[in-house]
Amino acid sequence: MKGQRLTLPLLSLYWTRGAVSFATMRTKHAIRLLRALFFFFASLHCVAQSLADRKHQMELHSDRAQEFLKQNKPELAIPEFRAMVALDPNNVDARGNLGVLLFFQGDYSAAIPQLRAALRLRPTLWRMQALLGMAERRTGSSQSALADLEKALPKLREEQIQIDAGMELIEIHTAAGDLDKAAATVSALRTLYPTNTDVLYASYRIYSDLAGEAMLSLSLVAPTSARMHQVMAHELEKHGDDEAAIRNYREALKLDPKLPGLHFELAEMLNASSVAAEQQEAEGEYKAALSVNQFDERAEFRLGDISSRRGDVQEAYAHYSRAVQFQPNDGWTPPAPPPTSGSAPCTGRQDAPRTRHGSWRNTRSTRR
Repeated sequence: MKGQRLTLPLLSLYWTRGAVSFATMRTKHAIRLLRALFFFFASLHCVAQSLADRKHQMELHSDRAQEFLKQNKPELAIPEFRAMVALDPNNVDARGNLGVLLFFQGDYSAAIPQLRAALRLRPTLWRMQALLGMAERRTGSSQSALADLEKALPKLREEQIQIDAGMELIEIHTAAGDLDKAAATVSALRTLYPTNTDVLYASYRIYSDLAGEAMLSLSLVAPTSARMHQVMAHELEKHGDDEAAIRNYREALKLDPKLPGLHFELAEMLNASSVAAEQQEAEGEYKAALSVNQFDERAEFRLGDISSRRGDVQEAYAHYSRAVQFQPNDGWTPPAPPPTSGSAPCTGRQDAPRTRHGSWRNTRSTRR
């Protein structure tokens, strides 16, 4: 009994102490929780305050940058855009504007990472991709430049950026010796901008290079062929050496008298000569051209000219009429059928049309 009486107060004491300890633990936990919540909400407030400050700073730098651009002071706008990028690295407008300004300031190395970052954020910025390609080429990264320019060029719509990007692409292809691709690019530009002087010059240069390359290849594979002599005749004629040109045409005809176009080209040279015998020979060459190609409207017109000069209006009209039948869309009609007698010679030479081969060479000056 005595042991039992002692046990009950001990149990009571233990229960009381446990309750006090439990209450104390709950209080401490609550305090820790309250502290955590306090710091959490304080942090949220700080974050919100920081975001508000950042937004305000972004707006401030943006306003300053725009003001400097209005004042035509891009060098002062650049630091403002740099500050915007530092505040928000994923701001595509800040990245793009900074890259564009650096590009036009000539700092291509600094422009490249900004333009690339803008494209990663928004891949359809074709103008920036074109600028990136140009910057890459100007810093020696031709392969990267080629990929970016080829991707951007078909998507561009503004004239100047199209021409600039196309010219850079032509330079890359030319430097790599790929004249066919350079010619394809310049041809596309000429279709869009047929009167642009830069495009026309690039076209002249590329096609001249292609002609030179073809002539060199021909001289290597067939140096004594009729075609080689024909090419030499063309070059000599361009440089005003008509006698040497005629000799090469004759040599080409000896090698291949059926070569298309060759008789007509020789006839043109002879017809423009100041030597009467060569002018008379021209008629035979025009007829020979028709024997090789009976639908050669150019030769028919020239024979009409010769007949007209002789006063043979019936023959001239026949030649002109056949020429028009071969090329009815040239926009030229032969003179009215001559009367049977008493008619003045027709003047076909004055009315000779343009053909698919270019203008008639009746205005070719007599050099000899």
